[in-house]
Amino acid sequence: MAIRNVVAATVLLLASALPLALSSENAMASAKPPTDWTYYVASYDTSSKAQSLGCSQAGFDNSHSADSYVTMDFGAQRSDGAGTFLASTSIFWSNSADETYALWFAYGYQSCSPSHVLTLSIGTSNDGTVTDGALGADWGAAVASVASNASADGYSNVQIQGAVDAESGYGPFAHFQGWELGDSSGGGYVSRTKLLISNFGDAAGCPQALGNYVNQVCSGDWHLSSEYDASYGWAPNLANPEIYYNGCNGFANQPNQWANISDYGKHYGSLGQIIFEGPLDNAGNCLTASQAWSDFQTALSGDGVINAMLYSTEIVTK
Repeated sequence: MAIRNVVAATVLLLASALPLALSSENAMASAKPPTDWTYYVASYDTSSKAQSLGCSQAGFDNSHSADSYVTMDFGAQRSDGAGTFLASTSIFWSNSADETYALWFAYGYQSCSPSHVLTLSIGTSNDGTVTDGALGADWGAAVASVASNASADGYSNVQIQGAVDAESGYGPFAHFQGWELGDSSGGGYVSRTKLLISNFGDAAGCPQALGNYVNQVCSGDWHLSSEYDASYGWAPNLANPEIYYNGCNGFANQPNQWANISDYGKHYGSLGQIIFEGPLDNAGNCLTASQAWSDFQTALSGDGVINAMLYSTEIVTK
């Protein structure tokens, strides 16, 4: 729970340090941090490349005097849980290959004299019809293995957690709930690790006009409450949501969608509004990292749920 506690403490510190004349929304706003890369892992990626990228991240953090947040997207799990198909491909990597690649990135970071902390998230998705408790347990075991090995190897400047690209378009919410919390097929992600898991998906179909916080259907069997639970409402969960579009080119206004989900939490959620890690933009889509940050802050402020986000992230293929 370390990251959630750090974020919450930051919010309280910022709020208490500013004049009482400021509104609570303004008091919890934060300046944009440097933008960290999140990676689609590609079939041509190698251990030496992972090491090099990790080392570069350490240098970037040192030069910007900031901690960093990096997600590695290994794609969707195969139905037998033995590994993943890399994003948008039929290329299969075993769990062992996924873990090894992540550990080389961690080694690269630690070996290049970091003076800050990298949070490295080991990511999959709920894509596919066989997302269930057994697969969730398999992914929890993979994340736990990376964390255990990173700790044993002395990577003290690297913090490991899980990540999932959770999207309604990939499958029913009931399947995702089983994947994380367990069902008749297996105990789910939480049965194999207590490490946090961050949702870096979208909120397809959710309302786009600010102020819509009453629980309503987004897409399929996903509601505002579903998106909230998958991103924050369940104890292990964090949110680093897609902010690729602001209504541009006929796509959804994602900042407003996520602001409404947080506003649902403020009114009805067990843990209140979402304390977001920060936005995730995609360099190939409408918004730059700066635009995603600004638009997301504006939407959160408009719904009265702004908070001190710690990270700005951008997904790329290297």
